[in-house]
Amino acid sequence: MFEAVLTLNATIKLDQSGQINFQVYNEDNPDRDFLSLLAMIYYQDVYRILQGGDSLTVTMHISELKRVITTNFREGPKDYVFEENGFAPCPDLFPRIEEMYQEIPDFLLHSGNTISVIFQIQRL
Repeated sequence: MFEAVLTLNATIKLDQSGQINFQVYNEDNPDRDFLSLLAMIYYQDVYRILQGGDSLTVTMHISELKRVITTNFREGPKDYVFEENGFAPCPDLFPRIEEMYQEIPDFLLHSGNTISVIFQIQRL
């Protein structure tokens, strides 16, 4: 059995103009584009280690809100696909992850809140 867990944590910061920034690392330049960072981690770190038969769970957590996507990564007719209950099989899960992020209510994106995205891969 193989299991990998990758976690992205960011603290939300508002600048003087009210722009939302994400403090991902302890540095002076917060990142305004959380989705780009999330996409980079997904494609470079998560997607590249997936193998047919793996299970991928993506959990997004901010304050009292928790969203979860659980899929099976399977070999499809032409290529690998993600199978998720209630959704058509798809070759790329990132659009669903992006949709999950965009559904976070604005009132939760305030200074001091922390957002966590956890990718959990399980292989039997």
